[in-house]
Amino acid sequence: MLISILVSLMVIAGTAQADTNPRFDLICEGTQRLSNPMLGVLKESPWSQRIAVDMDLELFCNEGCTAPSRIARVTADAIHFAISEKPEVVTVVAVADGQFYHTQIGEVQGNRYVETMVGSCRKADFTPFPQSSF
Repeated sequence: MLISILVSLMVIAGTAQADTNPRFDLICEGTQRLSNPMLGVLKESPWSQRIAVDMDLELFCNEGCTAPSRIARVTADAIHFAISEKPEVVTVVAVADGQFYHTQIGEVQGNRYVETMVGSCRKADFTPFPQSSF
């Protein structure tokens, strides 16, 4: 059976004024938990990530990336950042309140793991993508 990666991020509702800028960052903070189905929670720690998004170019770049990645699909409810196979990943930010949820299920040296991150995101000014060396 194929396991799909679906990384989805919904556009967060901004302030009372409509924010139509197609280039923005999302600053997300919360708690990261690594667990094993047999052993339970292995590690829990604070987590944060900044994601630069350009809706016009349909590109995004996680903090520290060397080049932007293509957004796979945009719907009225969500931005689907990536769709592929193994490991299974789902990341969602709610439109109404910016609540963040991420889960990744994978396997390392025969041991299955589940990584979850929960928290919230807020919009920020756009951070330009790294320049290509070509």
